[in-house]
Amino acid sequence: MIGVYNGLRFDLRAGKRYLLLSVALGATVAFTVILGGWVKASAYQIDWSEFTLGDNALLILAGLLPPDQIERDSILFPIGWMLLWTACALAPIAYVGKYGKGYFGVSSLLKSKKRSSWFLAKCIWALIATFLFWIAVAITAMFLTSINSGHFSLEASSSIEAINLSRNDELLDSPYDLTSFLLMIPLIGALFVLPLVVISLLKNELFAFLTVLVSLLPALLIVSGFIPGEYLMAVRSDCFLSTGISSIQSLAYAVLVGFFSTLVGALIFRGSNIVGMVETYD
Repeated sequence: MIGVYNGLRFDLRAGKRYLLLSVALGATVAFTVILGGWVKASAYQIDWSEFTLGDNALLILAGLLPPDQIERDSILFPIGWMLLWTACALAPIAYVGKYGKGYFGVSSLLKSKKRSSWFLAKCIWALIATFLFWIAVAITAMFLTSINSGHFSLEASSSIEAINLSRNDELLDSPYDLTSFLLMIPLIGALFVLPLVVISLLKNELFAFLTVLVSLLPALLIVSGFIPGEYLMAVRSDCFLSTGISSIQSLAYAVLVGFFSTLVGALIFRGSNIVGMVETYD
C-alpha cells in the first residue's frame, strides 16, 4: 500500500494539469450542452425558464431510447451525450497514455517499487480525475439552474420535448425522478474509465479513445445488455421506462467491468516489462 501511496503522490503532482483539464472539460461541456438545450427549447417554443436541475441534467445525460421505441421521424443523434462521455474519458486517457511510459513512467515506477502498485496508482488517479469531471458538471448545472429557474428538483418534465422523447407504451408518466440515476452515474462512469487505463498503457491514447467510441456508438443502435453505453443513458433507465435498466443493475455491471479490468491489468503489468529501463521485483 505504501507503494501505491507513493505512486499516487507522484501522479497527483505530475498530472495536476490533466486534473485541471478534467475540471475544465466537465464545466465546458455541461455549460455548452445545457445552453444548447435552451436554444433548442426556444426553437420548439418550450418554456426553458422553468427547467429544473433535473431537466438541465437530462439535456446532458438523456441519450437515446431503444431503437424499437423511437419514431423514425423523431430520431435525433445525441451529440451532447456523446460529447459528455468522450470528454469524461479524455483526461485519464491522455495522462495515463503519456505519463505511464518513458521517463515519467520510470520515475513513477521507482516511487511505487512494484509494477502492480504503479498500475493501481494510475487507476486511482484516473478515478480522481473522473470524479473531478463530474463535480464540475454538477456545479455548472446547478449554477445555470440557479440563474434560470432556481428549481433544484431532480424531477424532469419540461425538457422531454427538447430531447425528442418519443411517446410509447413503455414510457412512464412524467415527471421523471432522476435521483437514483444522477447519484449513481458519476461512480458508474468512473468505473468504466478503468479499462481505458489498461488500454492506454498497453496500446496508446488513440486506441483507448477509439475504444470509447466503440463503447458508445453501437449502444445507440443495439440493445444487448453488454455495451457500456447502454448503461449511461438516462432515458433507458427505470426512471423513464417500465422495462428500463435499474441503477443497481448499472452499478453491478460497472463494478464487474472495473474490477476485472483492474485485476487483469495488475496481473499483466506485474509480469511484464511495460515501462522498461528498470528492473523491479514483487
